[in-house]
Amino acid sequence: MKTYAAAFLLAFVISFLTTPVLRNYARMRGWLDVPKLTRKIHMVPVPRVGGLGIALAFYIPILINFGLDNDISRAWLQNPPEVFGLLLGSLFMLGLGFYDDLSPLSARSKFLVQGLIVGALLLLGLEIDKIANPMGGPPFQLGWLSYPVTMIWIVGVVNAINLIDGLDGLATGASLISVLTLFAISLIYPNPITALTCVSLAGALLGFLPYNFNPASIFMGDSGSLFIGFILGTTSILGSTKSSTAVAIAIPILALGLPLMDTSLAILRRMIRKRSLFKGDKDHIHHRLLDLGFSHKQVVLTLYGVCIAFSLVAFSMVYANTRQATMILGAVALTTMVCSSMLGYLNFNPTEGRFNAATRSGMRDYLHILYGINTSIEASQTIDGALAPLTKLVESGVFSGATCQISVHTATSTRHFEWTSNPQSSTEQAADRARELSLEGSYADVRVHGTLVMYWGDHPALSTEEKAVFDILRLTLRERILQLASEQREGPHGLQVHPGGSERSSST
Repeated sequence: MKTYAAAFLLAFVISFLTTPVLRNYARMRGWLDVPKLTRKIHMVPVPRVGGLGIALAFYIPILINFGLDNDISRAWLQNPPEVFGLLLGSLFMLGLGFYDDLSPLSARSKFLVQGLIVGALLLLGLEIDKIANPMGGPPFQLGWLSYPVTMIWIVGVVNAINLIDGLDGLATGASLISVLTLFAISLIYPNPITALTCVSLAGALLGFLPYNFNPASIFMGDSGSLFIGFILGTTSILGSTKSSTAVAIAIPILALGLPLMDTSLAILRRMIRKRSLFKGDKDHIHHRLLDLGFSHKQVVLTLYGVCIAFSLVAFSMVYANTRQATMILGAVALTTMVCSSMLGYLNFNPTEGRFNAATRSGMRDYLHILYGINTSIEASQTIDGALAPLTKLVESGVFSGATCQISVHTATSTRHFEWTSNPQSSTEQAADRARELSLEGSYADVRVHGTLVMYWGDHPALSTEEKAVFDILRLTLRERILQLASEQREGPHGLQVHPGGSERSSST
């Protein structure tokens, strides 16, 4: 245990000390993640190559271990194919991610290179050659299927970590919880290679987390997410294949439960909606929680809790017999389905995200209007200027009226904005149907609370496609308000109010 503790502390110290140096160097070189209103959450450019510091902190304790004479170092030296494949494969994956951070590659190109890296790993003998028998008998030997199964598993885990890296600190914290789980389980079986790998990565992630938590001053980037995903994918193979117990294969799946669940839902919804699997979207679990009104930190902490729950289930599987394991997995599956349903993931509509023949003509008009409104919002220079284009929705006849109330909170003040287009009496509004969209969001010390309510009278109830269109409008408006409030937090200059509206300011 002393060796593991020393490796953890060394990795932590190296990561904690090198990350700010790397952050400053990245800023100097212009290695920044520039915000885009289409998919990004952050509002200002942030250095994006934090994975380099994580990798450095990971490798040093492991390399030092080779110079020691103990049971752990001997276990590493007695398994050269596994060790060589782990270290060299992770280095190539780090290089791929770093290249993508500087010169973004297409998703297909990244998948291809990832496949080549994992293919080389297979040649070294690191593969899933058997799967535990859930009925308690001898494990199933995969034979030639071991190659595609290993490929799918490692590439899947790599991209699961990459996809969940959408909020400050989310991928770092989720990976930390997963790797600590695998470390603890590797002590139980035991497996010195997996244990040292996991404890070194855990120290590196913990040292990086203070700089990556909201508001992040540096991102891990693809260099970090691909590197971490590769380490988690390969070490989970090393850990599970050393045991023939009936639940061995379930443990790494549960330890990586959140990112794997998010990735599975992403693939499923894109297939059902007939969208490209390689095209990103803003429909991941963390986006859904943000849409429900959770703050950035609340979403991250909530998902940390989900990861911990999966980890506890993984621990319970270690000591469960076949019957107990089946009951546990059934409960996990049922809970996952219920939570997915609550987030709207099980309400799939094959036409969602595309327009059928009956609505194509009308939706084309809506999209034309929305495009103009979004362009005006993104070009606005004041919060009032971001609200004003919404008038076009009423002028076009799509809605009979619209109102918006927003509170912008900073460390020094609170500002309230009220905006109305084509105001009606409360009686008339009550008779109309309404569509209420949340504008809740936060960035750094800026928080925005508010709602946009749109009314319509004779217009038919909104279809699924129309709701999706106006959700795009809501996201654009929310992110532009956050961006403007962040840029203008120092004073009221440039903050104007639409005629007929009002602004109230109070110190906090």
